Amino acid sequence: YTTDGDVEAFRRWLIQVHREYRRPIWVTEFAYIDWNRPRAASYERNAAFAQKAMRMMEGLPFVERYAWFAANPYPWGGSAPKINLVDDRLRPTPVGRAYESAMAAFASIEVASTD
Repeated sequence: YTTDGDVEAFRRWLIQVHREYRRPIWVTEFAYIDWNRPRAASYERNAAFAQKAMRMMEGLPFVERYAWFAANPYPWGGSAPKINLVDDRLRPTPVGRAYESAMAAFASIEVASTD
């Protein structure tokens, strides 16, 4: 997770991990979230971070898979961080729409649908 949305710092960390272990990387969770201030990042900031981070990871040949953290609304410390891909009715949030748009640009599958 990033507390400041710094995609370049995320990239440097992924490269460092890859250099250390020399294995393919699966990023099982990523998001723009400060767990001490869970509502600090807006949907819009998370959406921008998601798209930039996905574009960055698509450019790293050793990153084989990645998944956004918290598809559904996720309460934490009495509040709901703006990181979920879908709302309570399973409609895409701004983050979900950004994630789906980025995935479509990479010729991937649909992320969320109300169909």
